[in-house]
Parts: sequence; C-alpha cells; structure tokens
Amino acid sequence: TLTYDPFSYLKIPSNLINNFGDKNSPRVIADLSFKEIVNDDLKKLGLTYLPDLDKWNIGDQAPDYIFAGDQKVNTNLPESLDIILNYKTWLSNSDNHKFHPFFTFEEFVKNNSKQGIINFVEISIDDVFNPTFKKVSENKNIVFVLTTKNKHGLPEQRRVFIELAELGANQPVIIKRDYDIADYDKLQLFAATDLGGLFIDGFGDGVWLKN
Repeated sequence: TLTYDPFSYLKIPSNLINNFGDKNSPRVIADLSFKEIVNDDLKKLGLTYLPDLDKWNIGDQAPDYIFAGDQKVNTNLPESLDIILNYKTWLSNSDNHKFHPFFTFEEFVKNNSKQGIINFVEISIDDVFNPTFKKVSENKNIVFVLTTKNKHGLPEQRRVFIELAELGANQPVIIKRDYDIADYDKLQLFAATDLGGLFIDGFGDGVWLKN
C-alpha cells in the first residue's frame, strides 16, 4: 500500500522543528560553503542592510538559511537568517543561537551527545536501511537532508520518503541535489524536474541546490 496518493496532491505531514515542517512553506538553503561569507554575498541573495535605518531589506528571493560549511561568516546577519555549519566547525560556535550543526549520518551516530537546537543530518537511501537508522529517527530535533548520487535521483529519493513514512519518521526533510551544469537555463530545468516531481507528490520541507 502506498503511503501517498500519486493522483492528487496532499502534503505529507511532518513535525514542526523551528520553522521547518508542519504547515510551513518549504525553506530555502543557500550554499556558500565555497568561500568566506561577507556582506556582498548577502546582497546577491537579496539581503541588504540599510545603515541609515539600521534594518535589513529582505527580498523575495532571499534564503532562510545559509550553509557555510567550514567558512567564516564576516558580516552581521538579519534576524530572519540562520547559518548551518559542518559539525566540527559548529562545535567552536555552538554558543551562537543562529548557528546550527550539519552532520553526516555517521557523525550523528558517533557524536550525538553534543547537539544543537536544530540538527541537520545528511541521509541517503543507504542510511535509511542502516540498522541504526531507527534509533536516529527517534531524535525529535533532527531535520533530515536527503541526498543522492544517482544521476536520475528522483525515484530514489521518492523511495526514501516512502520508507521514512513506513518507519514513522516524521522529521522535516530537505531535498538536496548537487549539479555540475554551466548553463543556467538547463540547471533550472533539471532542478524543477528533480525537486518538483517530489513536491507534487507532497514530499519535502526544504530545498538545497548546489552547482
């Protein structure tokens, strides 16, 4: 029996964790892990600081989170924007409530004694069938980041969503795809197909693209 209806749209329920899941619209993660983050980077993302008014102008295209990886963040941040750091880098920034840890699945299994308010945990189809996954999924402060190395990853990621539902894992899930496409129009078409097909089925609580 399918855990979703392929013929009509119905959002698959997920737990509320911060601003992910439940009735929230999908959150957008911008990946700036390839460089040190400065104020000009925020401007390009639609986040402009207005010094005369001491406030931020936030455009419609602005992301909800920035993945900084191991990079430094050398700029002030608007209240609406949080930063995701690789786990080991986050450990030295864990006192900042705007910084959140990103774990690989293996890291979370081994190092989950030190956690953030929100814990972003990368998973793939192999991890979901790992014997330790059931215990990991019992943690209620997790947002899963679903990845795939499959060139045609949509059916694989759909299979993971079905398995999560069967396991009763109701954590929010960010759909992440990595591309290497120079043509911007082609990138838009591929991403719209790969992610749109899942969102139409009611899956997913966030978007994370890397190119």
